[in-house]
Amino acid sequence: MEFTINTYILQGFDEEQTQRIESVIQYLSAKNGLQNQTQILKKLPLSLEPNDYVVIFTDELSAGMLTRDKDNQKFFTDKNYRNNQVLIIIDDVSTDSLPAYMHHLPVFALSNYNESWEEESLDPENQEFTKSKLVESLNDIIQFIKRSKQAPKPDRPTIFIGPFDDNTTYEYQKLTRELLYRHYNIVPEIANPTAKELIENPEYLKQLLQKADLAIHFIGHKSLLDYPEKESAAMKINSIASDFCKTAEGESFSRTIYIPSQAADAPEMLELKISQFKSNANRLTHAELVQTPIEKFKEIILEKIADIASPLTQKNIDVTTETDLYFIYPPGAEQMASEYFQWFDKHQVNFKTSQVDLDQLALLHYHQNQLAKCNKVIIYHTDNPNWFDQKVSDLIKSPGWGRNKPFEWIAICGNNNYSHKTLQMLKNQNIQLIENSGSPNKEKLKELFRK
Repeated sequence: MEFTINTYILQGFDEEQTQRIESVIQYLSAKNGLQNQTQILKKLPLSLEPNDYVVIFTDELSAGMLTRDKDNQKFFTDKNYRNNQVLIIIDDVSTDSLPAYMHHLPVFALSNYNESWEEESLDPENQEFTKSKLVESLNDIIQFIKRSKQAPKPDRPTIFIGPFDDNTTYEYQKLTRELLYRHYNIVPEIANPTAKELIENPEYLKQLLQKADLAIHFIGHKSLLDYPEKESAAMKINSIASDFCKTAEGESFSRTIYIPSQAADAPEMLELKISQFKSNANRLTHAELVQTPIEKFKEIILEKIADIASPLTQKNIDVTTETDLYFIYPPGAEQMASEYFQWFDKHQVNFKTSQVDLDQLALLHYHQNQLAKCNKVIIYHTDNPNWFDQKVSDLIKSPGWGRNKPFEWIAICGNNNYSHKTLQMLKNQNIQLIENSGSPNKEKLKELFRK
């Protein structure tokens, strides 16, 4: 279906750069079979036809003009258009500085792609053209418009993406565009409604969750620093979704919470607040917290969606049997671990181990299900602190994988070169440290299993 893109450029945006961007938009539109008309205006239009799209370019100077003008404010606040008909493209201005009434619009930040985009070649005849990060971002916008115009596909997974939180605008849009490219269905409709509107209409939010196969939440550092004294809009939506997962309808619902990576100059309090949030099992029902760069996060989400589209069979993973003990050990430690297995068999301990013959994705689900079901855990640590830290982190995440009770105890054995700071993350758990000189400490094991 062809439709018209009306590209409105407010006066005040750098004229030379505007012309360069305009020419690229026209080229990419024609390449994608879209009609594109451009016009420079002093004020925004007050009405749009159903098939019209408005792309507004603004920098620090024109942003002030955009937000101070009363007619412009009326255009944004009246919302007499589909939210996705209006896209804001900013350069050299923070999304946080935009007024709240503009946060329901898709906002694209050119500087997130390349700080020196002005020096790139924008000539389609130049071989460097397709490598330009600016061209990539503008092509994203064209594809965004195309995909958001298409009807939902009933045979494709549906993903609930919670409205973006402070300083997660870029990540939210990066993931959203990736999912649109792959023809996945997204609810709510991109950037529509706002977080505030979802909170004020919990029944509608519940309907969206019922439609979805997976939920993704974006929670920024400011929300975490204010937590738990103040609950941001994104935090409130997470709480509503967590409560939904406790109902019969949400029993098998899966959620992922994205937290931006911490910068070197991040406040010390942030790490404490993140740990505090992770320990609140009541608000993390069926949720996995992920703190990673956005490109890695995209890989994780696409893997989850692939899993939803082709669910693992029951014969590969047994999720119904409750295990008394889950014994976690790293690859390569089979010989030492086997001595523990012999002791468990001799004393009739019902146990399962972390090293089983499954492919990578199946192994991940197996690990998560064991942590959700088992009563006790032993971590056999060798000489890899990073591996140990990851396993401790998995224990903390276990409520998000369906665990609804504390572990009876968590025992750490093997090499003692772990970080006590890592163990502090488990301060609310019953931690047992087993000293041993190679072979299992049988007396300590007997003591633990008598408890």
